[in-house]
Amino acid sequence: MPQQAETGDICAGADSKKYLDALGTALQDPELRGYFYKVEGHIDNMGTDAYNLELSRKRTLSVTDYMVKTFGPERQQFDVQGFGKKTPIASNDTEEGRGQNRRVVIVNTLKPFDACTVERPDIVVNVKYARAKEERALLEGETLTQRDNYAVEFTPKTSAHVYISQVDTMGTVMTLFPNPEFSQSTNSVEPGRLYRIPGFGRWLFLDDSKGKERIVVIAQKGELKDPLKICKRETGTDGIALASVKPPVRSGKAATTRGMGGTRQEVEAARTSLPPVRPPDESSDINMGCYLTKPTFG
Repeated sequence: MPQQAETGDICAGADSKKYLDALGTALQDPELRGYFYKVEGHIDNMGTDAYNLELSRKRTLSVTDYMVKTFGPERQQFDVQGFGKKTPIASNDTEEGRGQNRRVVIVNTLKPFDACTVERPDIVVNVKYARAKEERALLEGETLTQRDNYAVEFTPKTSAHVYISQVDTMGTVMTLFPNPEFSQSTNSVEPGRLYRIPGFGRWLFLDDSKGKERIVVIAQKGELKDPLKICKRETGTDGIALASVKPPVRSGKAATTRGMGGTRQEVEAARTSLPPVRPPDESSDINMGCYLTKPTFG
């Protein structure tokens, strides 16, 4: 049976905010965040039918906006509907009764929500590397060293917002795109255009610490308020800070950072005409409207 939570008049201020904050906190629980929710607006009988219907809908939108901006669920999880004065729960003959009728009800439909099935854009992702004057596509299981250069390329087939991060073996997250340190391009991205991180003429390189790296690509039709939060949540790196874009600082021969070492200028490399390819299905194990590639970097 669907579960519901009810808020009072959202114009009432602190009391309503208290209920919304409690509800938003609850919806962040892993057992609750993966469902569709109905947001139903209701009002008293003070006003015309058309006015009351529009007012009840505006209140549901206000509640939804607050939940999305404050607590980060996907907007597509909420089905918003205004009912006006059609469904009172108390008499409209008293102020107390009218106050009870001015309400927003949030109902858990118990239907699973999967952001990957909601307006998921089509995007082709490829990690390339240059070694011994030859440029190739990095394949699953291949290993890179500190001497190699690498770059991330992607081509959207539809208009989208794309967010790319690199997660190192220690769980530190580095934002690659959008990031002016690596590319002047930003969201939203254009269909059919080839994007490269870092910009054309430059390469990324690793420090000399060994470990596994992940390139995480999140693609969604609309803008995400906190893509870093989603990346950390889905890769199990919550609580680990965003990495700064600085070369590693070394003491003797020991590297004090892991993962990215910085960027280099273009080297003379034989141009091979390898088109970008979609990551293998078995490597797409993120469930938030994302693609996840997992090349192995040495």
